[in-house]
Amino acid sequence: MPESIDTMVLFHVLEFAKNPKTVLKEIHRSLVNGGYLIILGFNPHSIWGINKLFKKSDKNIWSGKWLSPGKMYRLLHEAGFDAGDYQTVYFRPPMKKMLFMEGLGQIFWPYCGASYMFVARKTSVALTPIVNLSKQTETIEELPQPTSRTTQ
Repeated sequence: MPESIDTMVLFHVLEFAKNPKTVLKEIHRSLVNGGYLIILGFNPHSIWGINKLFKKSDKNIWSGKWLSPGKMYRLLHEAGFDAGDYQTVYFRPPMKKMLFMEGLGQIFWPYCGASYMFVARKTSVALTPIVNLSKQTETIEELPQPTSRTTQ
């Protein structure tokens, strides 16, 4: 149903959609005015994104088309969303070692985390009717006339 959902969360959905723009437009149609969309996606500008270049696999996360944060921002704007908060997480390579990179990544390269999160809000412009002042039926004679009062 149109305009019936308050908040929608997409966990790595747009990477595997054939047309992410169409998905976002359908979500925009489904959200109420002022509704929120939370998107989690994989960041191609990360250590994981570099690793993806060397892994040619048709399975799991490596087979999706990762959207950059800039591209995601443009898609959200085109679909009618106001992209507000953006954050990246998970700064270490895709292995169990190197846990120390989590703390360093948040300080030195905060936009290069393996996964990002956007919080977007559906925006819509309210239409305000304009009153046509030239078609008013009142004339000066019909308006109340000012009176003078004298004080004693």
